[in-house]
Amino acid sequence: VSAHWNETHDGRAMPILHRDLVRLIRTWRPEVIVTHGEHAKAAEAEIIGRAVLSAVDAAADTTLYAEQLTHANLRPWQAKKVFTICSGDEAGDVSVSAAALALRLGTSLSDYTAAARGRLHDDVSPAPTLTEFRLQSHHVARDVARRDFFSGLALHSGGEARRHLGDMPAGNIGELRKLVQRRRNVEQMIAQTHTIAVDDDAWLGQVNEMTRGLHSDSAARLVYQLARRYAESGRADLAAETFQILAERYRDQPLADRALHWLILHYASDEAAWRRRDLADPAAQPARVTLPLDDERRGQVTPVVFDDPDPPPAAGDAPARPPRQLRRAIALYELLERTNPTLAAQPRMQLAVAAAQRSLDDPRVAEATYRQLVSSLDEAASDCARSELWLRDPKLQQTKPLAHCTRTHAKPFLDGKFDDELWQHAKPISLSADNSQAAPATLRLACDKQFMYIAIECDKVTGVTYAAADRARTRDAAKPSDDRVELMLDVNRDSNTAYRIVIDQRGWANAAVEADTSWNPQLHIAASADQRTWRAEIAIPLEELGPAGPAPRDVWALSALRIIPGVGQQTWPASKTLLTPTDAGLLLFE
Repeated sequence: VSAHWNETHDGRAMPILHRDLVRLIRTWRPEVIVTHGEHAKAAEAEIIGRAVLSAVDAAADTTLYAEQLTHANLRPWQAKKVFTICSGDEAGDVSVSAAALALRLGTSLSDYTAAARGRLHDDVSPAPTLTEFRLQSHHVARDVARRDFFSGLALHSGGEARRHLGDMPAGNIGELRKLVQRRRNVEQMIAQTHTIAVDDDAWLGQVNEMTRGLHSDSAARLVYQLARRYAESGRADLAAETFQILAERYRDQPLADRALHWLILHYASDEAAWRRRDLADPAAQPARVTLPLDDERRGQVTPVVFDDPDPPPAAGDAPARPPRQLRRAIALYELLERTNPTLAAQPRMQLAVAAAQRSLDDPRVAEATYRQLVSSLDEAASDCARSELWLRDPKLQQTKPLAHCTRTHAKPFLDGKFDDELWQHAKPISLSADNSQAAPATLRLACDKQFMYIAIECDKVTGVTYAAADRARTRDAAKPSDDRVELMLDVNRDSNTAYRIVIDQRGWANAAVEADTSWNPQLHIAASADQRTWRAEIAIPLEELGPAGPAPRDVWALSALRIIPGVGQQTWPASKTLLTPTDAGLLLFE
């Protein structure tokens, strides 16, 4: 993280951060400062926490950053107390219950801060029931300082550091407590939908009961949380129904526009459409090809031989995406243009809608959208628009790199050795390194009428551990601590949703459709390694990716990212540090 920040600050990210934190403390002159602890979940939070603790003492030092004192007319400032947020089950000196009723607010702290929290977290997740804070430094007696945040401080009522206290809520306090507790109970049950035994659609049928008696903003947040849980657990069909309820019943709530945003991207996505087909009719899932799975034991590779399965349905027989879903995406977008034109004008939203228009054989409307986006300040979205125009008119400037997927008529023998004929003709895709220590890595792609084949070859890096597989491969077994390659495939180039497949140096894999990690495609993988290189050879049935395989001259979007823990990254396209659909290159099927 620090290295990435340094790239954009001439190698001086931390000194600049320290200076700016000192300036902010001297400007706002806080009596109490709360920051992240040393065991924060996110690396960024831990770095910020350490920087704040250092800046607290520096802000009181008259010899540091003197220009702030002389040019900005600031004064040294000593905060009276500094607290850090405790992690996990760590006990602290002060605790705050977000679930309890705060009488002066007439609601719980969780409800009162929900709108502000929603601006920081897309999932509008409920606040933790109890948060502990540890006293790190103080300039009042310690036994007094530990009582609460403001104990031992002279903060007079009506002063600039005190919030105006509202009147006590009218009505039955007991009923108000029950309402707050019921809402909290529902939040906790929704949060446990991944683990509790309950029918997938049980919650959807109880939306009315869940929200009975709640204020519209609280009810909208509960419905939004339920929809997000459905989406994260792989039930995009139920998520769509729930977001639709939110958009229709709570039109005056800001979350209704978020629901429309999700629905538009969902209905414009080929990947989401194919997942909906799986969820709606499990019997219609792609036929499982009869292949012996690779059985890797302590690095010994058992080759995978392709049987001759029954031929897949012809392209015309496979259920294509219903045009009504695409039209729904466009209709919802037109509604969003009326209710929230700022959100509708987001370049990535427009890219998704243009992809839907393109799929509906309305290229002129899509082309008009792309021409508008060419001048977007969002550079990645502008490049996407330029590439779409280039695909229609190759005389225009090409802005994205082009990779090739070789057409083959001979299936490979999956053994991780790449000595089959198709790999001799496949064009290598070289991943570019952000670190001179990173070793070469290449990717090759090929396909026939049934499978997409992927060959990954990576040189090993000195100092990195390359353990052999000690058991048979299981689902979603790729380890974040291992050298690995992540692939992203955007089938209809909507620049928002994509298939994501991770292959580590053992040949173990993870798969997801964006945030939906329940996607479980049939992956045939053989891995091999020697002292210098690790390799993985993968076959993916094309029916896992859509109703029909890509035709010659079809174009998908592709990104590849190799992550070498503790060393660096390698990417294709070059200079892209994250796998985002807008940053993808183009993949041409020959």
